[in-house]
Amino acid sequence: MEVRKDMEETNVKQHLWLHWDLNGMNYVKPLAPCVFTQDEKQLFLDFVSEVRAPTKYVDAFKKHIGPKRLYNMKSHDDHVMLQHILLTCVWNL
Repeated sequence: MEVRKDMEETNVKQHLWLHWDLNGMNYVKPLAPCVFTQDEKQLFLDFVSEVRAPTKYVDAFKKHIGPKRLYNMKSHDDHVMLQHILLTCVWNL
C-alpha cells in the first residue's frame, strides 16, 4: 500500500494508484489489466463450453463449467486451455 502511495507522490504509473471507494472511507486497488470483467468472463465461458476437440484429445470443457467458473480440470486440460483455447478466445474478445 505504501508503494502505491509513493507512486502517486512521484507521479508515476497513474493506472496503479489507489482510489477511494464510493463512500470515501477506504482505499481500493485498481484491477490488473489482465483480469476479465464479468461480461468478458461470461463470454469466455460461453466460448469454452462450445469448443469441440478430437476424441480423447481433451475432455469436453462443457462439463467443467459451473456457475461463473471452471472447475475439476486435469493438468492436461489446463495445458490445452492455456496453449490453444485461451489465445483463440482472447483474440476473439
